[in-house]
Amino acid sequence: MDNETIEAIRQLLTPINNKLDSMDLKISEMKIQMDSLKLDMKTMEYENQKRYRELKQDTETIMTVLEARNLLPKAL
Repeated sequence: MDNETIEAIRQLLTPINNKLDSMDLKISEMKIQMDSLKLDMKTMEYENQKRYRELKQDTETIMTVLEARNLLPKAL
């Protein structure tokens, strides 16, 4: 191939390379967003589990108090 042909091919490939670079950048941004979403989900799961434990403990406390005051039959 001569230099003119090579240069013509390069010029044709330039927009394709630019588009690929743009797509790579968008993929990188999406990966960051996915990581952020994963972190948000883990945080939410942790908070939900923590709140569940607190509610369970509160319920057990209420049950104990009601049983102690004879307002609720004692559990077997």
